[in-house]
Amino acid sequence: MRRTPTDELEAKAAALADQFKQAEEQFAAATRWATPSACHESLILAGNVLFAGGTDQVIAVDAATGKTLWTGHVEGTAKGLAAAQGRLFASTDKGLIYSFGPEGSPQSGAVVEPVDERFAHTEVYKAHPEVHAVAHAHPSMATAFGIAGVNILPVGNRGAIFAPKVPILEFDKQIDTPERGRMVVQALGGGCAVVLKNHGVVVTSDTIENVCITLFSLEHGFINVAAGSVNTGSI
Repeated sequence: MRRTPTDELEAKAAALADQFKQAEEQFAAATRWATPSACHESLILAGNVLFAGGTDQVIAVDAATGKTLWTGHVEGTAKGLAAAQGRLFASTDKGLIYSFGPEGSPQSGAVVEPVDERFAHTEVYKAHPEVHAVAHAHPSMATAFGIAGVNILPVGNRGAIFAPKVPILEFDKQIDTPERGRMVVQALGGGCAVVLKNHGVVVTSDTIENVCITLFSLEHGFINVAAGSVNTGSI
């Protein structure tokens, strides 16, 4: 009996269904454990313990079994996590840093009071949920560009992330209110860095490690100085 195009499509669909079922079985066999969690904002592994951060809480999970070891309360959303010397450190979009000791014990933890300029961080987190790390610093070269009113250009490989240029926020006071924090957000736009007039820089990224790399890359402003000197024939 001759097969029709419909028969061939049905056969292909059946074969794909079998392949999908096999893939599901293989995935299930490779999965050691799975557990529901509301903490999906940040995740790190320290030793054999997974730490996850979410809204108003952080949790510690046994990496071997998936069992929740303890839950700690935080104010806001835990965007950044770090572990060192038996402690878990969590930073939230409310400008707070928490320190938890063994098993989340409150007597081993402390809350650092938020700094006045926390709004340069918190307002960026609110506007850009993809951002998980914000740094405000006063690097010499980038700050000098801000004082001079000269935009840093994407010169060199490391500068590609700053294209087409790093904007300058024409405001030289502390970012100590939500309104001023939103000024930073507006100046930042869709970029990852903004120079504050006479007041350093704000850079953003997806991790603490990458925000440090971004900050170091921005400080390579001396390349801009050399390029400008060559362009004007002064050297």
